[in-house]
Amino acid sequence: MKLIRIIFALAAFLPVFSFGEAMVVGKGEYQYEDGIFKATPDETERLYAISKAKSNAILAYADTMPTATRRLFEEKRAQFLSNPDRYIVRYNMASDRMDKTTRLYSVVLEVYVDEGKIKNDIGDSFSGNKDAKLSKGNVAAFFVARSIASTTAYDARVTKLAKSEQEVGGAAHGSSSGGTTTAVEQSSQTTMTISGGSTVRKSDEDVYQIDEVSRGEFSGYLTDVFTEKGVSNILDGGFFDCMNLMVSDYGNGNNIKPATWRKIMKEMRDPENEVQYIVIGTVDMSAKGVHRASGKPLVSATVSAKIYSVKGKVPKIIASLRPITAQGIGGDQNLAKKSALNNCAKDAAEEIIDKLRVQGLL
Repeated sequence: MKLIRIIFALAAFLPVFSFGEAMVVGKGEYQYEDGIFKATPDETERLYAISKAKSNAILAYADTMPTATRRLFEEKRAQFLSNPDRYIVRYNMASDRMDKTTRLYSVVLEVYVDEGKIKNDIGDSFSGNKDAKLSKGNVAAFFVARSIASTTAYDARVTKLAKSEQEVGGAAHGSSSGGTTTAVEQSSQTTMTISGGSTVRKSDEDVYQIDEVSRGEFSGYLTDVFTEKGVSNILDGGFFDCMNLMVSDYGNGNNIKPATWRKIMKEMRDPENEVQYIVIGTVDMSAKGVHRASGKPLVSATVSAKIYSVKGKVPKIIASLRPITAQGIGGDQNLAKKSALNNCAKDAAEEIIDKLRVQGLL
């Protein structure tokens, strides 16, 4: 049988982090050639499609890595794709399909990869810099953890306009009979109506509930990663007075008020603190869900943040972190939340370090 071509499939992913495993989805396709005695792919061709699905699942997992780690993965890309089974704990066949018209066999796998083994083979992003120090001043990291307590949805406001124009015309004529004159007046009326209007839709307003317990846990996980990487000059913003003002601002929206910024700048410039750069962000927790495969509680955490320089008269944004979302599964909601915070903090910490290195601050 002659091989016509191999179609490298697109890979989709759905990361579900739990106990050192991540579930991703990989798709593999193979276009086979039919013959007189063969109208379907044989076992070898099916296995080839499955192998491609496994490789694409590894690539899908790589897409979830922080930028610095992904760069190291790309340097060893051939090593990972040459033996994907090394990094796969187990997999389930989600679907397989054969299109006899196009002679295309496709398979979709749910693959559970070993995160620890992948990261070990990638190598520590900062293995050669275990004694790293910030060369241009300390950094303080402020993160506020919250969840949506309520949402106000506004009905659409509809305004209708109508304009009416009226035109009146007439004519008169008379007649005379026996010395009597009779006058008759006739009139006509034309009415034209113009209508229109507008609809105004107001955005929903979210009210956040601050989660101090989650904030403390997230900051602890961040500190653990910083320490592991040898970065000791990134301070927990929870120990500064201005943290309380940030909590108040983020509890009512997504922006820091000017008055809060003035107090942040004043406290950071205190000679006892010597902070020149700050990381400010939010950790938004989802409501409890259910993991489809296991039936256990599932919680998502999403981190967004910016890095500011506070050396000048006004704060200056020097870098933004991409939004990072991770999920956690646990025996109950609290364990699922801890798992989500832990997974999210690991990626956020590496992203922060990567951004600082790009700016020449590490």
